[in-house]
Amino acid sequence: MRYQLLTGLLLSVCCIQLSPAQITNFPYQENFETSHGFTLSGTNSSWAVGNLSGTGFYSAQDGVAALGTNLTTAYNNNELSYATSPVFDFSGFAEDPLLSFYLKFRTESCCDLLYVEVTTNGGSTWQKVGNAISGTAEWAQNWYNKIFGVSSWAGIMPVWEYTQHELTGVAGQSAVQFRFVMSSDGSESEEGVLIDGVEVKAKPAVDADFTEPTLTRAATEFGLGNSEIITFSRTNRGTSPLSSVPYGYEITNPQGVKTTGSGTSFGTTAYGASATSSFSANLSEEGAYEVKIYGQLANDENRGNDTLTTFIT
Repeated sequence: MRYQLLTGLLLSVCCIQLSPAQITNFPYQENFETSHGFTLSGTNSSWAVGNLSGTGFYSAQDGVAALGTNLTTAYNNNELSYATSPVFDFSGFAEDPLLSFYLKFRTESCCDLLYVEVTTNGGSTWQKVGNAISGTAEWAQNWYNKIFGVSSWAGIMPVWEYTQHELTGVAGQSAVQFRFVMSSDGSESEEGVLIDGVEVKAKPAVDADFTEPTLTRAATEFGLGNSEIITFSRTNRGTSPLSSVPYGYEITNPQGVKTTGSGTSFGTTAYGASATSSFSANLSEEGAYEVKIYGQLANDENRGNDTLTTFIT
């Protein structure tokens, strides 16, 4: 009997293995409209996947469904819960992949937090993805907004925002999972967290990021004129240099009439470097103008950062 028990224990210890990878083809994309591979667990968990009402905070980024906390009401107090991804095989990756998704949230800013963790050993240990300054790190966009205390998202982001970060240290690993962690204290729960459009992919070779529109006023004494200069920046977020990037723009005047145009942003940029471009616009009619600028690079591998919109009065 003792021999049989010992043998069973040895077999159970020696034969523990990581779960086989469920995801081997990339890019991986999940919009939660049908079946999904996420596991929802934890203490007082409010994580759910399903259709949203489509009104106010509870509207999907794409389609009608999303991953989120409760989906119709506030998340739970005293919650420490997880939405854990399927298992990924990155054994063929020479560089760490990118995780991106669309996010909006409304939580108690001091104490109710969302963050992301990753494991390469079947969940024996988890490491936080990114930190308080990841918003300016390489391959990161809009990552965590809580600078003091625990690096996380907290407070209010009532509209969908694209966010991205490198899954550091997972290249070459054959069994990787990430998870969204929701942590709350014992009081004052809010609407919660919604996540949609999850993507895992290799770092793009071509990615032009359009940012920072500004207006240079013409020398007119009153108001705006018919030859104002609108300037924008485009940053290379890909591994290959960019030398010229075509773009288009759309200007809607105070009467709702649209004017369109196009151009090319010149200047060779390596990863992380930026170039500025500008075009002239007729803004002489009194009132508010909506200006939309968008990239037209045919092989751009990240469409989430190709369009910017600003208002000029």
